[in-house]
Order: sequence, then structure tokens, then C-alpha cells
Amino acid sequence: MDMPDGETYIHLSAESEDRGRVAFAVGITVTSLAALFVAARLYTRSLLVKKVGADDWTCLVSLIFSFAFMGLFIGEWKSALGGHRSEISAETFKKQVILLWASVPMYNTSLFCTKASICLQYHRIFPGSRIRIVCYGALVFIVLYGMWVVLGSFLICIPVKRFWDDTVEGNCMSRDGLWLSTAIVHIVTDIILLAMPMPILMRLNLPKRQRIALVLVFALGGFVCVTSGLRLKSLRQVARADDIVRDNAAAATWSAIECNVAIICCSLPTLRPLVARIFPSIFSSSTCDYGNESKREAPGLSRWFAAQEFPGVIGQEHGMESYQGKQRDEEGGYSAVELGKITGSVSVSQKEAPT
Repeated sequence: MDMPDGETYIHLSAESEDRGRVAFAVGITVTSLAALFVAARLYTRSLLVKKVGADDWTCLVSLIFSFAFMGLFIGEWKSALGGHRSEISAETFKKQVILLWASVPMYNTSLFCTKASICLQYHRIFPGSRIRIVCYGALVFIVLYGMWVVLGSFLICIPVKRFWDDTVEGNCMSRDGLWLSTAIVHIVTDIILLAMPMPILMRLNLPKRQRIALVLVFALGGFVCVTSGLRLKSLRQVARADDIVRDNAAAATWSAIECNVAIICCSLPTLRPLVARIFPSIFSSSTCDYGNESKREAPGLSRWFAAQEFPGVIGQEHGMESYQGKQRDEEGGYSAVELGKITGSVSVSQKEAPT
């Protein structure tokens, strides 16, 4: 690996070069994919559904911090990420550790913004449902704990210069303790966010294939839990490592994967209208049968399904103006019968129709 001019380096081994090159390639790939999915999400919500919500803007903020993390990642790569401590100069080592210190808050901010976006998305999808109370609680926790983690990441050492210069007098929190506790909270919140909508989704009277597909879309967040666990293993190695530059390659890679895969999974449920526009045959014959139990537990979900296929038609929150006077059920959503009349996509048996 070629090093910047003006400093003295020992040539990196082929193994060290490969380690840094793989980390860089993976980071660029997942960040680019996340950007593509967010762009598709904003296109869908702004031009097809014609309603951009707080969850969409929060997801965009998450992507911005992911870009900031990737910028620091590139700086680490240019400063011999993956190399051995003995292969680089003291100045390069210092630069590498400073970039690591700056990248941790960017990673955490991106991930907490994604979690907040998911909570806001649930709040939009499930209006009138008890899940909204859980969303409020989860959102408050994510905001407060996220602020503490980001502040703690910046101020892990007092003065902060001690993080990369052991000769400076001061105190530092345990890197292992702070990073481990944060990673565990990320995993736990991932599991909670993954489980939150499942009881409602499983009770929907959808055709089995559609219900399974819907659950799988939301369950893709489980992959984020897996990446969080793999990152935790590599993170502990960095926290305890004597050669932080070498071991940080794996931790930085898994951090990039985790925060960007979370953004992708967060955006997937919003892309149904775009997929339907590109592949209309996939959704042309789909029908939904919402029974009484579904209306009680998730009255807004039927409105969401219809709005995803027919943007601008169902509900004021989806940009509808001409249907504001339509019949609503007791919890604020449209009845299954009314949805069938408006969209033609909901099939309801005669015994469920109001007399």
C-alpha cells in the first residue's frame, strides 16, 4: 500500500494490504447500496405516494451520518488500516487512532437514527394500534440513550487527547466496557424492533403466501442482529488489542455493514409502490381479506396496504384530499368494506359487511 508523502513508513506486507483493501471494498459497497435504497425510498414516498414522513427524513439523516462514518473509514484505510503497528510510523498510528475515535460517534448516530426511523415508521403504519404506545416508549429510550452514547463516545477520555496519546495525563473510561454495553443495547433494541409488529402481522387474514412475504420483509431486520453480534466479537478484540490498527479492520468493516444494512432493511417496506410500478404483474392479482380481528388489532394496516398500491388514495396521511369524508371505523381507520370500494383490492365476505 502506498503511503502519503512526508512521513516515514515501513512497507506493509501483502497480508496487511489485503486486509485493508477488503475492509475498504466492503465498506464502499454497503454504503453505496444503502444510498441506493434511500434514494429509491425518497423517490417512492415523494413522487409515487406523494407523502414524505418523519420516518423518511430520519432515515435520510441516518444515511448522512453513515456517509460521515465512511469518510472517516476511508481516512483510516489511507492511514494503513489493517497493517501491523510495527509497519507504520508513530504519526500514522496517531492519525489512525484519532480517526477511530471520531468514527465511533458517527456510527452510533447513524444506527440510532435508523432505529428512530423504524419506530416512526411503525407509528405511521399502525395508527390506532396499541403498538403506538410501545413506539413512543422505544423512541424516547432510543433518543435519550443515543445522546448519552454519542456524548460518551466523544468524551471517553478527559482530556480527549488522551485517547490517542498515552503520555497525556487524564482519565479514560474502559473502552471494552463502553463499547460492549453499547453493542449489547444495539442487539437488544434490534430484537425488540424486530418483534414489535410480528403479532399484528401474524393475525392478518391475508392469503398465507402474502402473509409470509410480509413477515419476511419485516423480519429481514434479523440480519442486522446477526451483524451486530459479529461486530461485537471484533469490537472486543479492538478494545483489548495491543495492535489496534490491525484488529480495527474487522471492527470497522462490521460497523459499516451493520449501520448500512439497517438502513436498507428500514427502507424495504416502503418500496412496494416502486416495485409495483416496475413489475405490475406481481401485484395485479393480489387480494386481501381482513377479518374482524384484523380490524380491531390493526385498523390502519389495511389503509397502509391500499396506500402502498394506490398512492394518494387512502387517508389524509397519504396525501388524500378527495376521500376525507369516507367512512372510518371506530379507531380512525377505513373499514375493510370501504377499502374494498375505494381500491378494489380488498375482498370482504358478505357476513362482514355492515347492514
